[in-house]
Amino acid sequence: MSKAVILFDVDGTLIDSKSMANLFCEKISQQSGISFDEITRLRDEYIQSLNSTTDYHPDEMIGFINKTKNKKINSREIFFKTKKVYKKYIYE
Repeated sequence: MSKAVILFDVDGTLIDSKSMANLFCEKISQQSGISFDEITRLRDEYIQSLNSTTDYHPDEMIGFINKTKNKKINSREIFFKTKKVYKKYIYE
């Protein structure tokens, strides 16, 4: 029997979160036509709007960008379409 595993890495010990976040910003930039620098600025603005950085949620960040820039970015395409992408960022 196959079991699904969900890992939560809030302190960056299991996953190279910064590199993965940059990859997602690149994908958002490509899908939206908004520059990478603008996407990272919007990401940072979203994070600063949170009560705690642990309140971060990818769908909410995409919603923030969509609302701010009047876009319709599909978060499922960005974060979940390619499952293998996550393996690249897990520390050995």
